[in-house]
Amino acid sequence: MTGRLHHYLENQAFLFALYKLWKWFHHALTGTSELFRICDGAVARANGLHSIGLVTAVTRNTTRGEEEVELYENKQLDGSVSGSEEMEPTDEAALVFRIDRCLMYSSKLLVERRQLEAKDSNVDAAVASILRKKGFPENGSPSTPQAIVLRRCAWTIAASYKLMHDLNARAATKYDSSNKTHERKLLDFWELASPGQRLESRISEQWTTLGFQGHDPATDFRGMGLLALDDLHYYAKVHPQSFHRVLASSHHETAWFSMAVVGIHITSFCISLIRTRQLQNFMYTYGTTKESYEEFYCYVFDSFEKHWTSSTKPLTVMDFNRVFTDFQVRIERKLLEGVPTVLDEQSPVLLPRSRPRGNSRKQR
Repeated sequence: MTGRLHHYLENQAFLFALYKLWKWFHHALTGTSELFRICDGAVARANGLHSIGLVTAVTRNTTRGEEEVELYENKQLDGSVSGSEEMEPTDEAALVFRIDRCLMYSSKLLVERRQLEAKDSNVDAAVASILRKKGFPENGSPSTPQAIVLRRCAWTIAASYKLMHDLNARAATKYDSSNKTHERKLLDFWELASPGQRLESRISEQWTTLGFQGHDPATDFRGMGLLALDDLHYYAKVHPQSFHRVLASSHHETAWFSMAVVGIHITSFCISLIRTRQLQNFMYTYGTTKESYEEFYCYVFDSFEKHWTSSTKPLTVMDFNRVFTDFQVRIERKLLEGVPTVLDEQSPVLLPRSRPRGNSRKQR
């Protein structure tokens, strides 16, 4: 069952109830847990026609002892693959997502789930407990192929929650005008956003040309803290063509909008998606790093401008709340459907396995 189907079932109460009933019957017939069957299925596929590299090395190395297993895991953490067949872009992401959902909906694994979600999680302890409770082979031995698949996925799940904690901390960090690092980043953002234009003074009406509400942009960062500045700075630095197109659109004579303020709204939206676990599959596909989050932010901002300017009816800033609410629903639907939500799938900051074969899709 794919991650997309899991998403669909979660949003259809009746079908999800039937799915839970099917799981119960399957367990009664086979005596195995769904979690074990998922991991075992990954091992079986690795030994069949659909090798994904992830567990090919597992089944080869586990017969040689624990030391070989550790060598495998260290080598594969960068997303590289082994074996004769290249990993499909979504194979490992789908596997991690299925295990994530399985852990989330297991009433017997509440403690272990909380361990993985903790800021300073003890992943190995959580995995050891899961192996015992879910009846993995050899009394929950961590050396079986299925156990190693679970451990690998658990580390990725824990990393996604660590990112959430880090982003929350950054959003809670207030902009401090007396902090030289904060001030330097803000002034650097000006230079990126307004190349060739000299900022007359730190407190200036010029900031309103970038969509800040007043003469001191520091006051606008109160809601999302330094994360909002990080996001705007990254967008202007890494995707300047898209950034300046959006900035130009924000200066429309009638359908104008305050770019910086919109950017802060988008930061709030993106962090809410992470907090509500709607960005899990994205992170498993593209990476559990701040850079992968930033790439999603840039995509959302770029998409908002296209959504705003594509309106068939004349818009004014008074329409922003209505349009932005509709836009958020569209983004959530794209995440649900598994539509690519990055500007450049070949970006070096994204996981190599997320890059498609052949021609890449670039949006600028």
